[in-house]
Amino acid sequence: MTVSKRKALITSGQSKQIKRFGSDAVESGLEEAGLDKDGVQRVIKRGDDLKAAIKAATITALKGLSVSNQFAGEEVQSDRTYPSEYTGPKPIREQIGALAEIFDLDPEPHLSSPRICPSLQTVPKAGSPCPGMMRSLPSTTKRSRLP
Repeated sequence: MTVSKRKALITSGQSKQIKRFGSDAVESGLEEAGLDKDGVQRVIKRGDDLKAAIKAATITALKGLSVSNQFAGEEVQSDRTYPSEYTGPKPIREQIGALAEIFDLDPEPHLSSPRICPSLQTVPKAGSPCPGMMRSLPSTTKRSRLP
């Protein structure tokens, strides 16, 4: 197999430094956990579980931290617009009804809640939301199919 661009292997110095970071992190974590003698002994008995958890966290951290400017340049100018037939969002009551149907919920408690902005017929303009609207919706009597 020919590889046009090979990754450079890490140096022994780099490897030592990363291992030192890991060792320092475990030492600091052990101190901050505040475990007593019995708690530490239980962790020792589950050493394989601890090693697996540290390994998984290390791999995630190494992969995430090794990418430079991961999202640089993602935001770009676009000449795309909404289709001419798009007229904006539907009235809030229609949106609540559609969501209730999708999630098999009873929309009535949400439609009749006195805490919903009664004059709100469509989504508010940016910067002028109905205060506490999402927080104030009452719980439904039907349960969603989602966990």
